[in-house]
Amino acid sequence: MSKQQAKIVGTYFVMPDGGQVRVKMKKVKVENINPPPAIRQGRIVGGGFEQVYNGSLPQFRPDAVLRILRELGVDMSSKAIQKHLGFLPFCAMCGEELSEAVTCTLAGDGSTVCGSCYRIADDEGWGSLPEDKRFKLDLEVPEVLEQLFKGDALKQFHGLLGIVMMSLGQIPLEKTSRVKTDQHGSIVAKSEWKRYLVKEADPDTGNEILEEFPYLTKTHFLPVNEGGAGNNVHSRIYWDQFKTLDKGSYYEVTAYDDAGRFALWKLAQRYMSGEYQFPDGTKGEAMIVVDGYHATSGTTQEYICLLAPLTYVDEDGDERFIWVMKTTQTRIKWSQGMEIPMEGEMPTVAAKTVVLNKTFNELLVGLVKA
Repeated sequence: MSKQQAKIVGTYFVMPDGGQVRVKMKKVKVENINPPPAIRQGRIVGGGFEQVYNGSLPQFRPDAVLRILRELGVDMSSKAIQKHLGFLPFCAMCGEELSEAVTCTLAGDGSTVCGSCYRIADDEGWGSLPEDKRFKLDLEVPEVLEQLFKGDALKQFHGLLGIVMMSLGQIPLEKTSRVKTDQHGSIVAKSEWKRYLVKEADPDTGNEILEEFPYLTKTHFLPVNEGGAGNNVHSRIYWDQFKTLDKGSYYEVTAYDDAGRFALWKLAQRYMSGEYQFPDGTKGEAMIVVDGYHATSGTTQEYICLLAPLTYVDEDGDERFIWVMKTTQTRIKWSQGMEIPMEGEMPTVAAKTVVLNKTFNELLVGLVKA
């Protein structure tokens, strides 16, 4: 027999004494701290700014292109040929084959390199890969192509094939690639255009005042200013008032060397003690707030980052400390706060308990059979 019970609507707290408190649920609102920045993409031409626009190029199935290349005598089994034409991704510095999961891109010229070479480039401060550090492929190009094309015969012919296929309209289209074009529809190379931040508009002319976006900067300073006009050390109680972004916005911040470890621990002790004195005279745990933070991933978004120290016990039972940073663009907005009961105040509605009907089997307990 199925269990019969009264229809229950709503959500209830079941209190330690067994009492029930019905509650209402409402999703928490958030407010944007700063609106997304206005970004313009373009290049400087003749002292003026020329905007670039999104465009698409068709890309056809590789098997159709490979078939034609084979018939011309190109050895398509050669990994060097496959790398040169883009069928096999490889490190532009050491030549090793790459998987999409471990590729890095140099911002200056778009060179794709492996993680090891990227660290070398980063340490050397290369925005673009120097020509003498670029990996040279050993290619065997059919003489007929070298006679027809000047420069990179393989790539030029490969590009021509794409144009021919597009005009024929008989080759299945695999996908499109994104490019930038100028106002006349000509392709603009990636190395020729940049992103610019719109700072403001000239009130007289209406022209936008631009500055080069700082997202390519590899050195970031996180200032700690205690007191004064530039104070950015605030109470730790505000940490939870700011919503963390959805995609991996928590970072473990650790020292690069042992001297830094000691310096970070000394600062952590001050901010975790609960005795840090703020400019308004109050004391408590502290955190650092950095406005206008730009992530190093190439994003054009500006964030506020919050940094605070914490300690924990690891799997071996040893106490550790780290600094935690989270990035945010929004703060939580509470809108459904309840009045705190005054001393002596009584509720206007008595507490109620939802009564559930017992099952037939429960009702049988204790009954004497006839």
